Amino acid sequence: MALIRYSVLKFSPDQIGLPTKSKLYINFVSETLWLSGDLQPEWARDLLEKNEQLKEKLRFLSVKASLWKKLHDTDFTPTFDGTSDFAKNNEKGVYAGLEALEDVKFHS
Repeated sequence: MALIRYSVLKFSPDQIGLPTKSKLYINFVSETLWLSGDLQPEWARDLLEKNEQLKEKLRFLSVKASLWKKLHDTDFTPTFDGTSDFAKNNEKGVYAGLEALEDVKFHS
């Protein structure tokens, strides 16, 4: 029953920085992918550029502002409440490849 709402997130065999035997479940309609503050930028870039499911279905992302800057190559500053006006700031960087992305929130 859970798989009606949740998808198993699949990773490419050469994905870096991920455990090889774990399964991650995500509901692309309602859940936010949270990229940990200690995630290496190259691992985050690899994940977001190689994972076809994320590129096609990810709607909500939470990321540390400094990691956003490294991946997105911008001086964009999040608003005081941690939200972004993503539509105006998604022309370049790995986030441009995330077709369904609607909102990015920032955490510390």
